[in-house]
Amino acid sequence: MMGVLLLVKIGWRNLWRNPRGTLLTALALGLGLTLLLVSLGLLDGGHDQMITNAVRFGTGDVVIQAQGYQDTGSQALLLPTPVASATEAFLHTDAMKHVVEGVSPRLLASGLASSAANSDGVRIMGVIPKQERTVSLISQRIIEGSYLTDDQQSAWLSAWTWPASSR
Repeated sequence: MMGVLLLVKIGWRNLWRNPRGTLLTALALGLGLTLLLVSLGLLDGGHDQMITNAVRFGTGDVVIQAQGYQDTGSQALLLPTPVASATEAFLHTDAMKHVVEGVSPRLLASGLASSAANSDGVRIMGVIPKQERTVSLISQRIIEGSYLTDDQQSAWLSAWTWPASSR
């Protein structure tokens, strides 16, 4: 125990032999630690926001699919109508009301949109507009035009352009 105290005493004395160097080193360490904590906080907050946005604008918190659909994406593996109806009825029961915010069946497909100049992959999503409003923020984020209505057959197009540097 006496040896440790002697080492601490010698180390403390040695630190203050050059007070300017000691203070500059302590300030550099403090600034580095502060910047590290700020950057970790920003990264963590950004990550949480990305997950929240992906859930709200994407498929939601829970996706119910037929077994094997994720592996193949085959349209033959769509949920049969009785299964989809029973699932939706269960999610609307009184026991689930405090857990489930909203339910919206969707039909997802991939496609190719092309013009004379170019072509690009597209994601096609069939929804029931009234039910979709309960689970998605898309209807609130429309800049121009109007959202889908239940009383007519309609389509809605969402587009964005990737910066040339990210292609």
